[in-house]
Amino acid sequence: GEMAARVVRRALSLGAGVGPAASVSRWQRLLNSRIGVWCKSLLSDYTDACKDVVVGAWERPLRAAIYTAVLAGAVVSARTAPDEHSFQVALLEASGELLLLSPSERSPTTDCHVQALLKHREGGTLRFSNLLFCSVVYSSPYAPECQLYAAQCKNLKPRWVDFPSRVLDVGFGGRWWMLHKKAHDYDINDGEFEQLSPAQRIVLHEDLHSQRNEQLHELRYRQPVTLTDEQVRQAEQVRQEPLSVKV
Repeated sequence: GEMAARVVRRALSLGAGVGPAASVSRWQRLLNSRIGVWCKSLLSDYTDACKDVVVGAWERPLRAAIYTAVLAGAVVSARTAPDEHSFQVALLEASGELLLLSPSERSPTTDCHVQALLKHREGGTLRFSNLLFCSVVYSSPYAPECQLYAAQCKNLKPRWVDFPSRVLDVGFGGRWWMLHKKAHDYDINDGEFEQLSPAQRIVLHEDLHSQRNEQLHELRYRQPVTLTDEQVRQAEQVRQEPLSVKV
C-alpha cells in the first residue's frame, strides 16, 4: 500500500511539472508557425499604419479634418439612403394630397408627374436600385412577369446609354428629391386664372387690405350688443310659449 501511494504521488508531481511546460511549448509553436508569423506581421503593419495616421493628422490638421468630413458624409449618406418602401409611401402621400383638391386647383406639373409614377407602379415597370450612397428609381419597358419575346431577349434590352432618360427619381439624405420638387406647389394652378383679364392677374401691394379686414373683424366682436327692455320681454315670451305641433 505504501509503495502504491508513493508511485501515485510521483506521477502527480511529474504531471504537475510537465503541464505548464507543455502549454508554453504549444503557445511558442503557434507563434513560430506560419499563421503566427503572418498574424504578427499583420498586427505590426496595422500598428504602423495607425501611428502614421495619427502623426499625419497631427502634422496636417486641415487635411485630416477634410478627410474626416468626407468619410463622415459618406457614412451618413449610406445610412440615410431611402429604400423602396419609402418611395411608395411618398408617392401615395402625394397622390392623396392631390385627391383632396379639385382638378382645377391641382398643379399640372405635379399631377402629370404623380400620374406617370402611378401608371408605372400599376404596370409593374418601376425599378429600384440602391447605389450605397443614394437610391435610384427608374422605369423598365416591361414588367418582370412579362413573357413577350421583346421582354425576354437579351439583345432587345434597354441600353445603358439610355439609362439617364429612364431615371424617375433619386433618393439622397432620406428624401426623394424629384418627387419633393414636383410636389412643392401641388395646390397652385397657374392656368386657373387664364380667363381673367391681364389687369386682374396682377395684384399690387395697394390692393391688399388684409390688415384692415382683420381690424374690422376684431372691432366687430369688440362692440357690445345692447337689447332694449321690450326686446328682452319679447325674447322671454317666445321662450316660454309652448311649441305647437301640427297634425
